[in-house]
Amino acid sequence: MLKDGPTSRNISRSLEFRAATADFALRKGPFGARELAAAALHEVTSEHQSAIGLLLKFERFASAQAMIRPCVESALRTVWLLRCTTEVDVEKLQTRPRDWPNLEDLIGRIEGVHRMGGSIRKLLPPRTLLNDLTHGGFSQIADKIHPAYAKVNASVISNERWREVVAKFCIKHADRMLCLSSVVMHIDLGDPAKADLVSEIYKQTVSTYE
Repeated sequence: MLKDGPTSRNISRSLEFRAATADFALRKGPFGARELAAAALHEVTSEHQSAIGLLLKFERFASAQAMIRPCVESALRTVWLLRCTTEVDVEKLQTRPRDWPNLEDLIGRIEGVHRMGGSIRKLLPPRTLLNDLTHGGFSQIADKIHPAYAKVNASVISNERWREVVAKFCIKHADRMLCLSSVVMHIDLGDPAKADLVSEIYKQTVSTYE
């Protein structure tokens, strides 16, 4: 487990942010498959965000990096379901799971509906870090090789510094995705007034990171 320090404290603050968003409640229905699927994916996003924090806390840095992609995908699918689909679309998806859009399609469809000018893309890590090698590619290789390499090459950042960089990357994007998912859920299915509160809590949390 990580010793007390900037990374450990940042993880604790990230988990506190998740706890502050956990009081989400749906307005009274009835709700169809679209709304229920979005609510479920929001819960998945929240669980992924906390899992990333716990993996970092127990020094499982490669696994934490691997969790970023599913965290991003579940958050974007929450937004996509609520803002870009109909009940009929979701009913079709239940029998044709291969028709679920991939990451780039999700981004394009969300921005196509809202004409956001690329703002969704600005929230995400580089897609080169979210490709099919996310779970067993160069990022994971580097995570395991770096400690030994740093010992024999003075020009390479220390292993401690490397872990700080990895942790900051993971926390930053996991928190962003949870904030995005929470805000959209509150606006569309919960209490719209809480959307601003979630955004404010997120900003305050980010401002405290070391």
